[in-house]
Amino acid sequence: MNGTHVQSPLILLGIGGAGAAAAAGLARAYGPGIRILVVDTDARSGAPDLPFVLLGGALLAGHGSGGRIPEARTAAKEDLPLLDEKLDGVRAAIVVTALGGGTGGGATVEILQHLRKNGIVTLLFATTPFAFEGEDRAKKAAAVRSLLENDADTSVFLPLDALVGGAGTDNMKDALQRGMDTLATGVTLL
Repeated sequence: MNGTHVQSPLILLGIGGAGAAAAAGLARAYGPGIRILVVDTDARSGAPDLPFVLLGGALLAGHGSGGRIPEARTAAKEDLPLLDEKLDGVRAAIVVTALGGGTGGGATVEILQHLRKNGIVTLLFATTPFAFEGEDRAKKAAAVRSLLENDADTSVFLPLDALVGGAGTDNMKDALQRGMDTLATGVTLL
């Protein structure tokens, strides 16, 4: 892709690594026909051909939040103005992310609040952790979920166990990729 995208009033925001993977799935399916922006605290985001905003460059030096929600929230707060030029003319946003850790759990809260303050209607799709990831990640996801439900106009939460249950592979990387592709396909059914 050449980096030029449709300047429609609707945008898909892929937040964090999982959001980047879902955004990449949509880009593969629709090419430049959909306006997409990837937002991450990790400079090595999983969607190098898509428009990208790095949050927390000064704080995290592009290395990501390391699964730490407070650091991701702080990084997002510091760099929210970087989103504004990318959101010119946007009236509605589909936000795709994963909960249970860093950027998805922290930055998404700040971004949704920012979008709301700017009068942008939001539809949130968020995955919740696999059961095997443990109780700590499940608790983090649950705590963040209540915040996101308050800030998104509409929210859909999808357990990763259910999303990749029929992936037909024992390879976790393949299962996650298929799960993100499934999520991307579901988003397009709107």
